[in-house]
Amino acid sequence: MSRVTVVLWAVVALLVVLLAGYLWGAAVRWARASELDRSRVQARVNQARADVLQARVDLFEVNFGRASQHVESAKHGKRAAALANAPRCPEDCARAAL
Repeated sequence: MSRVTVVLWAVVALLVVLLAGYLWGAAVRWARASELDRSRVQARVNQARADVLQARVDLFEVNFGRASQHVESAKHGKRAAALANAPRCPEDCARAAL
């Protein structure tokens, strides 16, 4: 094999390795973005749960104004979580947001 052929094969091998590395990195980046979205939705759901629990405490303390505010905040958090999750489950989340 001539020197030019060896150099061309080395360049082709280098390009294949670079392409494989790029594709591998893109797959990992996509997986991390998906996990980040999932954790944001979970944080919204947890905040809605906390608001409902705080509303229960306010009702126990006979503070209906604050209880109403916490219930409304929980509704908003539930809707936000359902809408953020909508691309993954359009039918279920549409019903959950109501």
